[in-house]
Amino acid sequence: MLLCGSLLSILAYGQQTKRIEGIVKSQATGEGIPYATIALYQVQDSSLITGTTSDFDGEWNLKAKDKGNYYLRISHTSYKPLEADVNPNGKTLHHTGTFLLEEKSVRLEKLIVYGERIRAKDEKGKTTFFMNKKIQAASYSGLDAIKHIPGVQIDMMQNVSLAGREKIVVLVDDKERDISYLKQLSAGQIDKIEVMQVPDAGYDADVDGAINVILKEKKTGVNGQIYGEIPTSKSEVYLFPNYSIHYGTKKFNVYTSYNGELSNFNIIEKDVRRLNRASENTTITSVMNVRQNNWSHRFHAGMDYHFNEKNQLNFYGYFNPYSNEHDGDVMLKTNGTAMDNDYWSARKADTDINYLTFASLYYKHLFNKRNEITMDASYYNLNARNTTDYTTDSSTMTFPGRIGNALRPVQHTGIMKIDYTSRLNEQWNFAAGVKGTLRRMEDRNQKSFSYHENILAGYGKISFTASRLFISAGTRVEKSVSGMPDRFGYNDLALLPSANINYQLNRRQNIKLTFRRTVHRPNIYQLNPAVSANDPFAIHSGNPRLQNESSDEISLTYSLRSAQNYLSGRLFYNKSSHVFNDLMFVNNNNTLVTEVRNMGGFHRYGLQFKGALKPFSFLSMNPYFRIYEIETFTNKVSEQYNIFPVRDVGYESGISAVFSLKHGITASMMFQYNSPEVRMQKVAFEDALYFMGIEKKIGKNFRAGIKTAIPFKRSFTYYGEEIEGKSFYRHSAGNIQMSSFPVWLRLSYRFASGKTIERIDREKEKVEELREKGF
Repeated sequence: MLLCGSLLSILAYGQQTKRIEGIVKSQATGEGIPYATIALYQVQDSSLITGTTSDFDGEWNLKAKDKGNYYLRISHTSYKPLEADVNPNGKTLHHTGTFLLEEKSVRLEKLIVYGERIRAKDEKGKTTFFMNKKIQAASYSGLDAIKHIPGVQIDMMQNVSLAGREKIVVLVDDKERDISYLKQLSAGQIDKIEVMQVPDAGYDADVDGAINVILKEKKTGVNGQIYGEIPTSKSEVYLFPNYSIHYGTKKFNVYTSYNGELSNFNIIEKDVRRLNRASENTTITSVMNVRQNNWSHRFHAGMDYHFNEKNQLNFYGYFNPYSNEHDGDVMLKTNGTAMDNDYWSARKADTDINYLTFASLYYKHLFNKRNEITMDASYYNLNARNTTDYTTDSSTMTFPGRIGNALRPVQHTGIMKIDYTSRLNEQWNFAAGVKGTLRRMEDRNQKSFSYHENILAGYGKISFTASRLFISAGTRVEKSVSGMPDRFGYNDLALLPSANINYQLNRRQNIKLTFRRTVHRPNIYQLNPAVSANDPFAIHSGNPRLQNESSDEISLTYSLRSAQNYLSGRLFYNKSSHVFNDLMFVNNNNTLVTEVRNMGGFHRYGLQFKGALKPFSFLSMNPYFRIYEIETFTNKVSEQYNIFPVRDVGYESGISAVFSLKHGITASMMFQYNSPEVRMQKVAFEDALYFMGIEKKIGKNFRAGIKTAIPFKRSFTYYGEEIEGKSFYRHSAGNIQMSSFPVWLRLSYRFASGKTIERIDREKEKVEELREKGF
C-alpha cells in the first residue's frame, strides 16, 4: 500500500498543471500591447501546446500540462515577432517577465473595402445624394441619373425643374454646364450629385436652384460609351442617343462626345374662346393637328490639363444644330350672335434651322492650401432662320391666301466670371467674385431690330464652421441695363441678401434655416411693345414699363439619415411681388388681347417631404411630395380687369424606384404629377407622366433594355390652361397622341482601359463614409 501510494504521488506530480504568465509592451512607448498572440511550443518537435492573447494592458497567462522544455512565440500585426525559451523548472507558476516588441511598418498594395454607401446627407447649404449600383444599373446617362434625385422633375419635353422651380443651374465638377452636357455623360462616371434648393449669393439673381454633378476620378487610357435607342412604332419617336470617348494621362485628359434628341409625335392643340359682351355671345374654336418634328445634334469636345498641383486649365465647347417644327392643318371657326358659321382652314408649314456654338475656358489657381482663384470665360453664338407659312385652302373670312412670318435672329453672348475663396483659419471662410454678361440680339430681316442687355454683378459671402454649427451669409449686387434704340430702355439695380444656418444635432440628424431673395428680370419678348398676331382673333404685345419680379423665401429643413435611408422635411414660406403675367382682355373688335403686366403677387407656404430609401435589399425608392397653400394679392391693374385675390391648395408629387432582380436584370419606374397651378388670371395644368423600363446586363460591357412611357393612355396633355376674365372664357390644351403601349429598345456598350488616377480628396471622402457607418 505504501509502494502504490508513492507511485501515484509521483505520477500526479509529473502531470501537475503549470501556469505561465507575462506582459507584452511596446519598445517605443512602453505601453501594453492588447490582442498580441502568445503561442507555447515544445522544443523537441516544435509542436503547439497551447496559446492565448494579451488583454488591454498587455498581460497574458496560459496553462500547460505536458512536461518538457518550452518556447514562446509572441506576434502582432503591428510589431516584429519575438521568440523566447521558457523553463518552469517544476514550478506550478512561472512569470516570464516583460517582453518588449519592436514596431514594424506594413505596406499594402491595395485595400478594398466593400460596403453600401449612405444614400444622402445634408451638409452646410446643400444635400448630397450618393450614386449607387442600383441607380447606375437603371440609368444610361447623367440625365437618367438625376431623374432619381427626389425633387427633380423632368417633363415630356426634357425641361428640368427642382421643387417646382424652372430656373435651374447645372454644374459639373463646379463648372457651369447645361442639361445637354449631362445627356452625354454615362451614369457610371458620376460619383455624387449635390442639390442646392436655396443657392447662396454666388449664383445669379434669377437662379432658383442648382444641381452640381461630381464625377469620379479620371482614368488613364481610353474609355467611353455608345448608347442608342430604337423605336418600335413610327407614331412615337422619342430617342436620345449618345456616345463619349475619353483619353487621359495623369495630367492630361481630352474627350469628345455627342448627344442627340429626336422626337416626333402627332399633336392636337385645341383652343376654345367664349366672348360675352352686352347682348353678343360668340364662341371661337381653333384646332391645330400637326406633326412635331424636333431634332438636335450636339457635338462636344473638351480638354483638361493639370500643370501641377496648383494650376488647372479646362476647355470645353460644342456645336449644336437643332430644329423645332410643327407642320400640319389648322382650322378656325366661329359660332354666335356676333359672328356665325365663319371658318378658316389652312396648311401650316414651319422651317426652323438653328446653329448654336459655345466655347468656355476655365482656369483654377491655388495660391496655397487656404486660397484659390478661378476664372471662367465663355461665349455663345446663335444663328437661326425661322419661318411659318399658312396657306389658306378654304375660308369664308376676308383673309389673304397666304400668311407668313419670317425671322433671322442672331445672338451673341459673352460671359466673364472671376471667383476668389480664402480659408481665413480653421473656422472662417470668405468668398467674393464678379461676373459680367454682355448680350446682343439682332434680326437680319429687320434692320431696325437691335436689342442689348448688359449685366454686371458682384458678391461677397462669409461662413463660420464649428464642430456642429455652420453659418453662412452673403450679399449679391446686380446692375442691369437693356433696351432697343429709339424704342425702350430698362435700367435696374438689385441688392440680394442670403443666409444659411446649419446645425448638426448628432451624427444622423441635421436642421437647417435658410433665407434668400431672388429677382427675375423681363426678357426681350416681355419688354418689346411690338404687336404680333397669334391668329385672326388674338394679338400679343410686350410692355417696356415692366418692373422686376422679386421674391423672398425662408425655409426650415430637418433631415434624418442612416446607412440605408434618408428622410427630409421642409417648412417654407415664399412671397413674390410684381409678378409677370399675361393679362388678357377683349377689345372693341372682339379680339383677345394679351399684354405682359406686373399684376400683384402671391404668398405661398407649405410643407415638403423627400427621401432616399431602401426598404428591402432588392428595392430602392426616392419619393417626393410638396403641399402648399397659395394666396394671391392684386394691384390696381388687376382690379381694373376684375381680377380678384384667390386662395387655393396645390401639391407636387413624384417617385422613382429601382428593382434589382436576379441574373443582372434591373427594373425601374418613374412617376410625377402636379396639381393644377393657380396663377393671377389663369390655372395651368398637365397630365401625370410616368416611365417604366427593364434592363439586362450582358457580359461585362453590354446592356440591353426596353422602355415605355405613359402606357395605356392614348392622349397625353403636356400643357393646358384655363382663363376666365371680364367678358370672356378661354380653355386651351396641347395633347400628344400615343399608341396604346409605346415601346423603345435601348442598347449600350462601355469600354475602358488604363488605371484610375487616385486623388487625395476622394480617399478622404471614403474614410468619411466609413466613419459615417461606425467604422
